[in-house]
Amino acid sequence: MNTNAGALASGTSGIGGTGGGGNGALCNYCHGDNGVNGLGGGGGGGDAEGRGGNGGHGTVIVRYAALTDSYPISSSTCAVTMTAAGVADTAMTTATAQVRAVRSWQRRSSCKDIKDTTNTNTNGVYSIGIMSGSIVTNTQVYCIMDSAMAGGGWTMIMKSAQNSTTFPYVSNYWTTANKLNESSTNLSAADAKFISFNKLGGTELLAVFPDVDTTSFGATERGSVDGHNYGWTWRATVPSGPKTALSLFSGASNQSLGDPFTFGVWNGSVFSAQGGYKFYGFNYTTSSQALKTRWGFGWNNEGDQGSNDVSRGIGLDTSARSYSAGDVINCCQNYTGLNRSMAVNVFIRSQIRGFSVRCDYVGGPF
Repeated sequence: MNTNAGALASGTSGIGGTGGGGNGALCNYCHGDNGVNGLGGGGGGGDAEGRGGNGGHGTVIVRYAALTDSYPISSSTCAVTMTAAGVADTAMTTATAQVRAVRSWQRRSSCKDIKDTTNTNTNGVYSIGIMSGSIVTNTQVYCIMDSAMAGGGWTMIMKSAQNSTTFPYVSNYWTTANKLNESSTNLSAADAKFISFNKLGGTELLAVFPDVDTTSFGATERGSVDGHNYGWTWRATVPSGPKTALSLFSGASNQSLGDPFTFGVWNGSVFSAQGGYKFYGFNYTTSSQALKTRWGFGWNNEGDQGSNDVSRGIGLDTSARSYSAGDVINCCQNYTGLNRSMAVNVFIRSQIRGFSVRCDYVGGPF
C-alpha cells in the first residue's frame, strides 16, 4: 500500500495531437481517471504507481480552405483563418493556422490551361483564377475552345458592337485598369472590357470580326485563321510577351508587326489600302497625328506617312470616325474595303498554368 498521500494532478488537453495526462492514483491497484480529451486524442488514465498516463495520440486533422471569390496563395504556404475544433456539436474556437499548399487540386488560370488539361472543344463560359498581386480571383470568362481556331484556348478580353465608339484610340480603356460590362461573357453584340484585359498575360492576340460576310471567300478563307465560320480573323504575336493587353497598349507607339501585305489579316475586299506607305502593328501614331489605330494598319498613297488617307483596325481615332473597330476611307484608296464600322471580339492566349489553391493544416496547437 502506498501511503504517501499527495495532491491529485489533472491532465491538460492537447489540440490535434497528444491528449492530456490522466489524474494520478495515490494507492496501489487504483487507477486515475482519464485526462481531459484533446482535439483528436483522449487523455490517458493514471497507472498503479500514481502517475498520470500519457494521453492518446490525436487523429490528424486536415482542413481545406474554402474556395471563395478571392483567396491568398503563395508557392509554399498560405495563411487562413479556421476553427480549431472539427465536430459540429463542439464549441468552435477561432485560430489562425499556417497551412501547407498542396498541388493535388488546381484552379485553372486561362482558357488555354483548361484546353490543355481537358482537351475540350466546347466554347462557352469557364471559371479561371486570375492573379492580381498575391490574390487569385475566381473569374468567369468566355473561351473559344474550338480547335479549328488555331488550336483553341482563347480567353476573351474585350468586345465591341458594330457602330460602337466606346473604344476609340483616345479612350482610357486602352491604358487604365478599368472595366466595362463585365457580365457580358458571351458573343452578343455589346461593348465590354474584362479583367482579363488588365491582368492576364499572354503571347498571342486574336481578333474576330463576326459581322464580315465571309461567304464570298469560299469555304475556308477567313484571314489569319482559316477553316471556321466565326468571321474574319486577325492573329498576332504579342511583342516581347507574355504581357497583358493593358501593358501592350500602354506601351510604346508604332510597334510594327511587319509588311501588312504578307499577313493573312489583310484582304482588299474587307479592309481598304493605299499603294504607298504602309504599316501594320500596335499603337500606330502617324507623324501628322491623324488616322491612329491601337491594332491595325496605316496607309498613304505617298511614300511617307504625312498625309494618310485610309485607316482600318481596332481603336481608331477621330479622323477615322472614332470607331471602336472598322475600315475608313477618306480618299485615294487603291483597294476598297467595307468602309464602315465593324463589330469585333478580342481574345488573348496565355501559357500560364494553374495555381494551387487547396491548403491543409495538420496537427497543432494553433
